[in-house]
Amino acid sequence: MGSINRIKPAPLMEITKEQAAESVWMITEMAKKAQVIVAHNAEFDQKWFGSSNNGKSLLPVLLNSNNEPLRWVCTCTEFKWPRQIRFGQSLIELAAAHDVGIFGNHRALTDCQLIAYLFDRMENLNAMFEVALRPKAWFKALVTYDNRELAKKAGFKWIPERQIWVMKMAVEDTKELPFMVSPIEFCQ
Repeated sequence: MGSINRIKPAPLMEITKEQAAESVWMITEMAKKAQVIVAHNAEFDQKWFGSSNNGKSLLPVLLNSNNEPLRWVCTCTEFKWPRQIRFGQSLIELAAAHDVGIFGNHRALTDCQLIAYLFDRMENLNAMFEVALRPKAWFKALVTYDNRELAKKAGFKWIPERQIWVMKMAVEDTKELPFMVSPIEFCQ
């Protein structure tokens, strides 16, 4: 874990099983009151909830009050920020571009606070959520080797095993790309 988030193992070892169980209970209770889960680079955060590591679940799937899994919304890939310079911009860069003060290191709580402050600055946050929540599909970029930078700049991810550039996006957004795409079935 320390190689991922630079948190030293010693403080984590001081947490009792009861404290850990209470924390998980608190998170699951908060989820029941939520409509969506918001994260910057949600793909990273989502893997800790309901995913498995050697067959054991790390944290439970977060469910709403109807016992349905909550939808994750990524502020990095699914939001279009007014002062965004490029696709996939870091949260710190976005905060600075929107005149939000940076007040701490990259940590979960600080990231949540930065997202909240960014949301406070948006004039039409509901419209931003409507765009972010549109149905998505996986697409393959139809680019030549010489034009691969176009796919990268648009936010497509290179999958070396399949030798393709892929991205999950709304169908209507494909019309804005400077290259053609093809829908694919893709499992990460």
